[in-house]
Amino acid sequence: MRAASRLLSLSTSIVMVAFCGFTGVAHAATQHVYPGGSISGAVASSSSGDTVVVHAGTYPKQTISKAFGSTVSLQAAPGEVVAVQGFEFLGASHLALSGLRIEPDSTSVSGVRIANQAHDISVTQSTLVGGQFNVRLYGHGSNSSTEAKPSSEWPYNIRIADSELVGAAIDNVQIDGARDMTIEHNYIHDPQANDDHNDGIQSTASDRLRILRNVLAAPGTAGPDQGIILGRANPPDSYGYRKVTNTEVVNNLVHQWRGLGIILGGTDATAVVNNTAYDNGDGTWAGFTMSAKNDPAKFQNTNARLVNNVFDRMSVGSGSDSPAVESHWSAPGSVDTVDR
Repeated sequence: MRAASRLLSLSTSIVMVAFCGFTGVAHAATQHVYPGGSISGAVASSSSGDTVVVHAGTYPKQTISKAFGSTVSLQAAPGEVVAVQGFEFLGASHLALSGLRIEPDSTSVSGVRIANQAHDISVTQSTLVGGQFNVRLYGHGSNSSTEAKPSSEWPYNIRIADSELVGAAIDNVQIDGARDMTIEHNYIHDPQANDDHNDGIQSTASDRLRILRNVLAAPGTAGPDQGIILGRANPPDSYGYRKVTNTEVVNNLVHQWRGLGIILGGTDATAVVNNTAYDNGDGTWAGFTMSAKNDPAKFQNTNARLVNNVFDRMSVGSGSDSPAVESHWSAPGSVDTVDR
Protein backbone atom coordinates (compact mmCIF):
# COMPACT_ATOMS: atom_id res chain seq x y z
CA MET A 1 0.00 0.00 0.00
CA ARG A 2 2.84 2.41 0.84
CA ALA A 3 4.54 1.65 -2.53
CA ALA A 4 1.28 2.21 -4.35
CA SER A 5 0.77 5.48 -2.48
CA ARG A 6 4.25 6.69 -3.42
CA LEU A 7 3.61 5.81 -7.11
CA LEU A 8 0.29 7.65 -7.03
CA SER A 9 1.96 10.72 -5.51
CA LEU A 10 4.74 10.69 -8.16
CA SER A 11 2.21 10.25 -10.96
CA THR A 12 0.15 13.16 -9.65
CA SER A 13 3.24 15.38 -9.50
CA ILE A 14 4.16 14.57 -13.11
CA VAL A 15 0.64 15.38 -14.27
CA MET A 16 0.68 18.68 -12.36
CA VAL A 17 4.05 19.70 -13.86
CA ALA A 18 2.83 18.82 -17.36
CA PHE A 19 -0.38 20.76 -16.81
CA CYS A 20 1.17 23.87 -15.29
CA GLY A 21 4.25 24.00 -17.55
CA PHE A 22 7.74 25.04 -16.57
CA THR A 23 8.22 28.51 -15.16
CA GLY A 24 10.54 30.95 -16.96
CA VAL A 25 9.58 29.93 -20.51
CA ALA A 26 9.12 33.07 -22.65
CA HIS A 27 6.31 33.35 -25.17
CA ALA A 28 6.27 35.75 -28.12
CA ALA A 29 3.94 38.69 -27.67
CA THR A 30 2.22 41.10 -30.07
CA GLN A 31 1.92 44.82 -29.44
CA HIS A 32 -0.37 47.11 -31.42
CA VAL A 33 0.46 50.76 -32.16
CA TYR A 34 -2.17 53.31 -33.18
CA PRO A 35 -1.80 56.96 -34.26
CA GLY A 36 -0.52 58.97 -31.33
CA GLY A 37 1.41 55.97 -30.03
CA SER A 38 5.15 55.42 -30.32
CA ILE A 39 6.54 52.80 -32.68
CA SER A 40 10.03 53.10 -31.20
CA GLY A 41 8.55 52.88 -27.71
CA ALA A 42 6.77 49.64 -28.59
CA VAL A 43 10.01 48.23 -29.98
CA ALA A 44 11.93 49.29 -26.87
CA SER A 45 9.48 47.41 -24.65
CA SER A 46 9.54 44.28 -26.84
CA SER A 47 11.49 41.09 -26.31
CA SER A 48 13.18 38.86 -28.85
CA GLY A 49 10.61 37.10 -31.02
CA ASP A 50 7.86 39.66 -30.45
CA THR A 51 5.81 41.37 -33.15
CA VAL A 52 4.85 45.06 -33.33
CA VAL A 53 1.80 45.71 -35.52
CA VAL A 54 1.32 49.32 -36.61
CA HIS A 55 -2.13 50.52 -37.62
CA ALA A 56 -3.18 53.02 -40.28
CA GLY A 57 -1.95 56.56 -39.84
CA THR A 58 1.07 58.83 -40.21
CA TYR A 59 3.89 58.58 -37.69
CA PRO A 60 6.95 60.80 -37.14
CA LYS A 61 10.53 59.70 -37.70
CA GLN A 62 11.55 56.83 -35.40
CA THR A 63 14.98 56.26 -33.86
CA ILE A 64 15.63 52.72 -32.66
CA SER A 65 18.74 51.60 -30.78
CA LYS A 66 17.72 48.39 -29.04
CA ALA A 67 19.63 45.22 -29.92
CA PHE A 68 17.77 41.91 -29.74
CA GLY A 69 19.04 38.35 -29.73
CA SER A 70 16.51 37.18 -32.32
CA THR A 71 14.15 38.87 -34.74
CA VAL A 72 11.48 41.34 -33.69
CA SER A 73 8.97 41.95 -36.51
CA LEU A 74 7.68 45.45 -37.15
CA GLN A 75 4.86 45.38 -39.67
CA ALA A 76 1.85 47.25 -40.97
CA ALA A 77 -1.51 45.82 -40.01
CA PRO A 78 -2.89 43.78 -42.93
CA GLY A 79 -4.69 45.95 -45.48
CA GLU A 80 -3.85 49.23 -43.69
CA VAL A 81 -1.69 52.10 -44.99
CA VAL A 82 1.00 53.03 -42.49
CA ALA A 83 3.20 56.04 -43.31
CA VAL A 84 6.33 56.67 -41.26
CA GLN A 85 8.54 59.74 -41.76
CA GLY A 86 11.75 57.78 -41.55
CA PHE A 87 13.63 55.21 -39.49
CA GLU A 88 17.07 55.59 -37.95
CA PHE A 89 18.71 52.40 -36.66
CA LEU A 90 21.67 53.22 -34.42
CA GLY A 91 23.32 50.08 -33.08
CA ALA A 92 19.99 48.23 -33.26
CA SER A 93 19.83 44.59 -34.30
CA HIS A 94 17.46 41.82 -35.39
CA LEU A 95 14.59 43.93 -36.67
CA ALA A 96 12.42 43.02 -39.67
CA LEU A 97 10.26 45.79 -41.18
CA SER A 98 7.53 44.99 -43.69
CA GLY A 99 4.50 46.49 -45.37
CA LEU A 100 5.30 50.13 -44.55
CA ARG A 101 5.30 53.37 -46.49
CA ILE A 102 8.42 55.27 -45.44
CA GLU A 103 8.25 58.88 -46.57
CA PRO A 104 10.31 61.62 -44.86
CA ASP A 105 8.82 65.10 -44.75
CA SER A 106 12.21 66.69 -45.49
CA THR A 107 15.03 66.21 -47.97
CA SER A 108 17.50 66.43 -45.06
CA VAL A 109 16.22 63.12 -43.63
CA SER A 110 16.76 59.66 -45.11
CA GLY A 111 13.94 57.16 -45.32
CA VAL A 112 16.01 54.44 -43.64
CA ARG A 113 19.38 55.27 -42.09
CA ILE A 114 21.47 52.46 -40.60
CA ALA A 115 24.61 53.26 -38.59
CA ASN A 116 26.63 52.55 -35.44
CA GLN A 117 27.22 48.87 -36.25
CA ALA A 118 23.53 48.10 -36.50
CA HIS A 119 23.03 44.61 -37.85
CA ASP A 120 20.49 42.02 -38.92
CA ILE A 121 18.07 44.66 -40.19
CA SER A 122 15.67 43.96 -43.06
CA VAL A 123 13.15 46.09 -44.95
CA THR A 124 10.79 44.14 -47.21
CA GLN A 125 7.51 44.65 -49.08
CA SER A 126 7.64 48.38 -48.37
CA THR A 127 7.51 51.64 -50.32
CA LEU A 128 10.25 54.20 -49.71
CA VAL A 129 9.52 57.64 -51.13
CA GLY A 130 11.63 60.82 -51.17
CA GLY A 131 13.92 62.02 -48.43
CA GLN A 132 17.61 62.72 -48.85
CA PHE A 133 18.23 59.03 -49.58
CA ASN A 134 15.64 56.25 -49.63
CA VAL A 135 18.20 54.07 -47.82
CA ARG A 136 21.55 55.11 -46.40
CA LEU A 137 24.17 52.89 -44.75
CA TYR A 138 26.80 54.69 -42.72
CA GLY A 139 29.98 53.09 -41.43
CA HIS A 140 31.39 56.07 -39.56
CA GLY A 141 30.96 57.53 -36.11
CA SER A 142 29.17 60.61 -37.42
CA ASN A 143 28.35 62.29 -40.69
CA SER A 144 31.97 63.45 -41.03
CA SER A 145 33.67 61.75 -43.96
CA THR A 146 37.01 62.18 -42.16
CA GLU A 147 36.05 59.57 -39.57
CA ALA A 148 36.58 56.50 -41.72
CA LYS A 149 36.46 53.22 -39.80
CA PRO A 150 37.46 49.65 -40.69
CA SER A 151 34.87 47.21 -42.05
CA SER A 152 34.68 45.43 -38.69
CA GLU A 153 32.83 48.50 -37.40
CA TRP A 154 30.37 48.85 -40.29
CA PRO A 155 26.70 47.84 -40.17
CA TYR A 156 26.24 44.25 -41.35
CA ASN A 157 23.68 41.63 -42.36
CA ILE A 158 21.34 44.18 -43.97
CA ARG A 159 18.62 43.27 -46.47
CA ILE A 160 16.44 45.52 -48.64
CA ALA A 161 14.06 43.39 -50.69
CA ASP A 162 10.76 43.23 -52.58
CA SER A 163 10.23 46.97 -52.24
CA GLU A 164 9.83 50.15 -54.29
CA LEU A 165 12.39 52.94 -53.87
CA VAL A 166 11.63 56.25 -55.59
CA GLY A 167 12.13 60.00 -55.55
CA ALA A 168 15.20 60.43 -53.34
CA ALA A 169 16.77 63.90 -53.44
CA ILE A 170 20.22 62.34 -53.99
CA ASP A 171 20.57 58.53 -54.33
CA ASN A 172 17.90 55.88 -53.89
CA VAL A 173 20.50 53.78 -52.03
CA GLN A 174 23.83 55.09 -50.77
CA ILE A 175 26.25 52.76 -48.98
CA ASP A 176 29.15 54.33 -47.16
CA GLY A 177 30.15 51.38 -45.02
CA ALA A 178 28.32 48.04 -44.91
CA ARG A 179 29.21 44.38 -45.10
CA ASP A 180 27.10 41.39 -45.99
CA MET A 181 24.33 43.52 -47.43
CA THR A 182 21.75 42.29 -49.94
CA ILE A 183 19.65 44.49 -52.22
CA GLU A 184 17.26 42.11 -53.94
CA HIS A 185 14.18 42.22 -56.17
CA ASN A 186 13.35 45.91 -55.82
CA TYR A 187 11.98 48.48 -58.23
CA ILE A 188 14.46 51.35 -57.90
CA HIS A 189 13.55 54.37 -59.97
CA ASP A 190 13.39 58.09 -60.58
CA PRO A 191 15.59 59.81 -58.03
CA GLN A 192 14.98 63.54 -58.30
CA ALA A 193 16.60 65.35 -61.23
CA ASN A 194 18.61 68.16 -59.67
CA ASP A 195 22.20 69.40 -59.39
CA ASP A 196 23.27 66.46 -57.21
CA HIS A 197 24.75 63.17 -58.41
CA ASN A 198 21.54 61.14 -58.37
CA ASP A 199 22.14 57.39 -58.59
CA GLY A 200 20.06 54.27 -58.15
CA ILE A 201 22.60 52.40 -56.02
CA GLN A 202 25.96 53.85 -55.02
CA SER A 203 28.54 52.18 -52.81
CA THR A 204 31.78 53.87 -51.77
CA ALA A 205 32.56 51.44 -48.94
CA SER A 206 31.24 47.88 -48.76
CA ASP A 207 32.34 44.27 -48.50
CA ARG A 208 30.27 41.33 -49.74
CA LEU A 209 27.52 43.51 -51.19
CA ARG A 210 25.00 41.57 -53.31
CA ILE A 211 22.83 43.44 -55.83
CA LEU A 212 20.37 40.89 -57.19
CA ARG A 213 17.31 40.87 -59.50
CA ASN A 214 16.49 44.58 -59.32
CA VAL A 215 14.86 46.76 -61.97
CA LEU A 216 16.30 50.28 -62.23
CA ALA A 217 14.79 53.00 -64.43
CA ALA A 218 14.95 56.81 -64.58
CA PRO A 219 13.90 58.19 -67.97
CA GLY A 220 15.17 61.61 -68.98
CA THR A 221 18.31 63.41 -70.10
CA ALA A 222 19.37 65.02 -66.81
CA GLY A 223 22.51 63.72 -65.19
CA PRO A 224 25.07 62.33 -65.43
CA ASP A 225 23.35 60.04 -62.97
CA GLN A 226 24.17 56.34 -62.77
CA GLY A 227 22.06 53.23 -62.30
CA ILE A 228 24.62 51.26 -60.25
CA ILE A 229 27.93 52.90 -59.35
CA LEU A 230 30.55 51.11 -57.29
CA GLY A 231 33.94 52.46 -56.32
CA ARG A 232 36.16 54.08 -53.78
CA ALA A 233 35.31 57.47 -52.31
CA ASN A 234 36.81 60.40 -54.16
CA PRO A 235 39.13 61.45 -52.65
CA PRO A 236 39.98 58.17 -50.88
CA ASP A 237 40.29 58.34 -47.11
CA SER A 238 43.84 58.43 -45.81
CA TYR A 239 43.39 55.14 -43.90
CA GLY A 240 42.32 53.15 -46.94
CA TYR A 241 39.21 51.86 -45.16
CA ARG A 242 36.60 53.11 -47.61
CA LYS A 243 36.73 50.67 -50.50
CA VAL A 244 34.41 48.34 -52.37
CA THR A 245 35.34 44.66 -52.31
CA ASN A 246 33.78 41.27 -53.11
CA THR A 247 30.63 42.53 -54.83
CA GLU A 248 28.07 40.52 -56.82
CA VAL A 249 25.89 42.31 -59.37
CA VAL A 250 23.57 39.63 -60.75
CA ASN A 251 20.36 39.48 -62.85
CA ASN A 252 19.59 43.20 -62.80
CA LEU A 253 17.83 45.22 -65.50
CA VAL A 254 18.98 48.84 -65.91
CA HIS A 255 17.14 50.67 -68.68
CA GLN A 256 16.41 54.26 -69.65
CA TRP A 257 18.53 55.54 -66.78
CA ARG A 258 19.65 59.14 -67.30
CA GLY A 259 23.35 58.31 -67.31
CA LEU A 260 25.52 55.20 -67.27
CA GLY A 261 23.91 51.84 -66.56
CA ILE A 262 26.57 50.11 -64.41
CA ILE A 263 29.97 51.63 -63.60
CA LEU A 264 32.97 50.38 -61.63
CA GLY A 265 35.38 53.05 -60.46
CA GLY A 266 37.96 51.52 -58.13
CA THR A 267 36.65 48.14 -56.94
CA ASP A 268 38.22 44.78 -56.14
CA ALA A 269 36.70 41.37 -56.91
CA THR A 270 33.46 42.47 -58.54
CA ALA A 271 31.38 39.88 -60.43
CA VAL A 272 28.87 41.26 -62.95
CA VAL A 273 26.70 38.36 -64.11
CA ASN A 274 23.52 38.00 -66.22
CA ASN A 275 22.66 41.72 -66.26
CA THR A 276 20.96 43.70 -69.02
CA ALA A 277 21.72 47.43 -69.34
CA TYR A 278 20.51 49.31 -72.40
CA ASP A 279 19.11 52.60 -73.71
CA ASN A 280 20.64 54.62 -70.87
CA GLY A 281 21.34 58.36 -71.03
CA ASP A 282 19.00 58.80 -74.05
CA GLY A 283 20.92 56.01 -75.74
CA THR A 284 24.32 57.73 -75.71
CA TRP A 285 25.75 56.39 -72.43
CA ALA A 286 27.26 52.94 -72.05
CA GLY A 287 25.41 50.07 -70.46
CA PHE A 288 28.62 49.11 -68.64
CA THR A 289 31.72 51.19 -67.88
CA MET A 290 34.99 50.67 -66.04
CA SER A 291 36.80 53.84 -65.05
CA ALA A 292 40.08 54.52 -63.25
CA LYS A 293 39.18 58.23 -63.14
CA ASN A 294 42.49 58.90 -64.89
CA ASP A 295 44.24 57.96 -61.65
CA PRO A 296 44.88 54.17 -61.69
CA ALA A 297 47.03 54.32 -58.55
CA LYS A 298 43.91 55.22 -56.56
CA PHE A 299 40.98 53.98 -58.62
CA GLN A 300 42.10 50.90 -60.53
CA ASN A 301 39.55 48.08 -60.78
CA THR A 302 41.13 44.75 -59.92
CA ASN A 303 39.76 41.23 -60.39
CA ALA A 304 36.61 42.36 -62.20
CA ARG A 305 34.71 39.61 -64.00
CA LEU A 306 31.87 39.87 -66.52
CA VAL A 307 29.77 36.81 -67.33
CA ASN A 308 26.82 36.49 -69.72
CA ASN A 309 25.63 40.11 -69.76
CA VAL A 310 23.79 42.09 -72.44
CA PHE A 311 24.94 45.71 -72.79
CA ASP A 312 24.17 48.02 -75.68
CA ARG A 313 27.62 49.49 -75.22
CA MET A 314 30.67 48.86 -73.03
CA SER A 315 33.25 51.51 -72.16
CA VAL A 316 36.71 50.90 -70.67
CA GLY A 317 38.09 54.22 -69.52
CA SER A 318 41.64 55.39 -70.08
CA GLY A 319 44.06 53.95 -67.54
CA SER A 320 41.65 51.18 -66.50
CA ASP A 321 42.39 47.49 -66.78
CA SER A 322 39.88 45.52 -68.83
CA PRO A 323 37.66 42.97 -67.07
CA ALA A 324 37.82 39.22 -67.53
CA VAL A 325 34.96 38.60 -69.95
CA GLU A 326 33.05 35.35 -70.43
CA SER A 327 30.03 34.82 -72.71
CA HIS A 328 29.45 38.55 -72.92
CA TRP A 329 27.53 40.38 -75.64
CA SER A 330 27.41 44.04 -76.57
CA ALA A 331 26.44 45.66 -79.82
CA PRO A 332 29.06 45.25 -82.57
CA GLY A 333 31.72 47.95 -82.42
CA SER A 334 30.35 49.25 -79.14
CA VAL A 335 33.45 48.84 -76.95
CA ASP A 336 35.30 52.12 -76.61
CA THR A 337 37.89 53.74 -74.40
CA VAL A 338 36.15 57.00 -73.57
CA ASP A 339 36.58 57.89 -69.91
CA ARG A 340 33.30 59.08 -68.47
